[in-house]
Amino acid sequence: HLSLSVERPDEAVALVVEEAAAKAWQQGAPFAAAELCERAAELTPRELTDDALRRRIAAATYYFEAGDTAAAIWILEQVIASSKGPIRAQAQCRFARILLFTDQLSRSAEAFRAAERDATDAAVRIEAEEGLAWNLVLMREDIVAAATHAHAAIALAEDLGQTSALSEALGIGALAEFLLGHT
Repeated sequence: HLSLSVERPDEAVALVVEEAAAKAWQQGAPFAAAELCERAAELTPRELTDDALRRRIAAATYYFEAGDTAAAIWILEQVIASSKGPIRAQAQCRFARILLFTDQLSRSAEAFRAAERDATDAAVRIEAEEGLAWNLVLMREDIVAAATHAHAAIALAEDLGQTSALSEALGIGALAEFLLGHT
């Protein structure tokens, strides 16, 4: 109701709506979370472009989790086309991950490579390296490169102390090494 009570962008209201989206997500309502995040992005003032784009990336994530892959892809394509730098790399990673999960492996690999090139944030770099490793293993394209990307993700995750990312990277690293015949 608060979001409907304002006619112009209002960052204070956008923050409240974004928090409501996170709560909806935590309560198992990803579609509601997606709609709320989209509304939060609409309410974000023009001068806070990165915040609006970040909220759209979150909306895409929630749409994907709700099963609306088409909406998620559409939003991410829009964000990628209209952004640069760290926000673009984050959107490319999310886009690539969705393509990976929907068996669009070639497109996913291209998006992960683009994210890897654009990433300035270590967390995004970890996601790009780990995702590209999975892509290459699933495509059976270049297992040596997959292992290299996995090891890069492992090193970055260890440096940052990101245990969840580390476990993902270790998993794909072990699989790549196994496929290479290493024990």
